[in-house]
Amino acid sequence: MKTTLRLLSFFLWNSKLRIARSMEYRFNFIVGTVVSLLISGVGPLVQYLIFTQTQGYPGWSIQQLVLFQGLMLIWLGIRSTAFGDLKQNTMDMIWRGDFDRLLLKPYPPIGIILTSGFNSNYLGTILAGLAITIMATGSLHLAIGLIQIGLVILCLIFGLLFNMAFDILFCGILIRIVQMGRFNDFLENLLNFSHYPVEIFSKVIRIAFVTFIPFAIWIYIPAQVLLKRIDMKILVAYITCLIIFQLSLIFWNHCLKKYTSAGG
Repeated sequence: MKTTLRLLSFFLWNSKLRIARSMEYRFNFIVGTVVSLLISGVGPLVQYLIFTQTQGYPGWSIQQLVLFQGLMLIWLGIRSTAFGDLKQNTMDMIWRGDFDRLLLKPYPPIGIILTSGFNSNYLGTILAGLAITIMATGSLHLAIGLIQIGLVILCLIFGLLFNMAFDILFCGILIRIVQMGRFNDFLENLLNFSHYPVEIFSKVIRIAFVTFIPFAIWIYIPAQVLLKRIDMKILVAYITCLIIFQLSLIFWNHCLKKYTSAGG
């Protein structure tokens, strides 16, 4: 617990430093935020067009889909802000041979990696997502109580653990093979399954995405919580996220034992 708190403190310090550096070139910071906001809006726009030009998604109205899109922007913004530079930083360290220095620090190497990926360019995406979500809850006349807020926060916490598990998997493979090739693209395409309501998939895949491979923890389940359509599967999703995160750490420690110094 003490190490975790120190790593969290390191993340906050690193984030503050990144924001300060970005603000030295304010125009670049503003342009980067605006561009990321525009790019992040492409996915929701495509889904909106698909919804309006087809029979839509089973069990979802257009107002509910807007809520889903707002939550998606919030998640993508949080994920990209907290871990946006993680993969590139790790690849650069290993290619240059700088990863060896992490082994000499008093903190777990994977902890330092996970707390060093902050990217301030995606803060605008979070704000846009919050604005859309608030407007959507208003148009749907949803009464959001403390229980719903608490469950959504828990989804965010466990969702971050689940996302970190994929980042740990990536880093573990990276220190073993150095060159990732298209594996990162494969992972990103795999994570894109979370951008759609699970009702569009078959029953087996729908159950898997909510429980055993809980991609739904990021967007779908928080939307269901706010719409008051949640059930006990949310507990299974929470537990699965913890298990997968723990398994990713075991995988990382196994890869770390096989590490041999690299550099270009």
